[in-house]
Amino acid sequence: MDIARLRFVMGLAGAFFAACGSGSDERSMPPVTAAASGSGSDQHPTPSVTVAVDPLVGTWRWTGYSPGPTALSVTFNADNTFAFVEQVQPASLPAGSSPLPPPGFDPDSCVPVLFCNGTYEEMVSQGVQVLNWTFTDGAKDKISGCDDISQDSSGAPLTDGEVASFIDQGHLPPTSLTYDVSTSELHLASAVTTSAGVGRGDGTTFTKAH
Repeated sequence: MDIARLRFVMGLAGAFFAACGSGSDERSMPPVTAAASGSGSDQHPTPSVTVAVDPLVGTWRWTGYSPGPTALSVTFNADNTFAFVEQVQPASLPAGSSPLPPPGFDPDSCVPVLFCNGTYEEMVSQGVQVLNWTFTDGAKDKISGCDDISQDSSGAPLTDGEVASFIDQGHLPPTSLTYDVSTSELHLASAVTTSAGVGRGDGTTFTKAH
């Protein structure tokens, strides 16, 4: 074989192996694609997040004597605000001082309503759950349900001094309380034993409103 033919054959062989090597590398590397979110059989589900709910949050109700017939509800909100709503019968001064015979409420008489709004905080002191509340605003002497609607009244703003008076009368609980709460009951108590009323002595048990 002469030199010219040898160079020609070697050139063909080099071109062949170069072409085969290049094609083999490209075919052996499959394209990489990102799995689309929300598709594909091996997609892992997004884990659910459980948000703890404070068992105190909600509306709680109590009916009793403090010292007169009283219906009290308290609503605790998740943003640490609350609202007391108290209905007292009959209209009297101090509120509730004129008791009615059992069951205590006359559906045909006027019903004075007290609204007391504020903020609250929960803490644990020496292993005991403590609830402290602070008055912000409210209304007193709102009268409704009278046989003569002219006796109904929209009420007047509630002041700090009047809130203190309602606490002293026993219609509102002391501003510092201990509490126990379950899914159906809320028990409020305090060290105050000098007067009867809500949250005094052995305490007052509210039931959860549904």
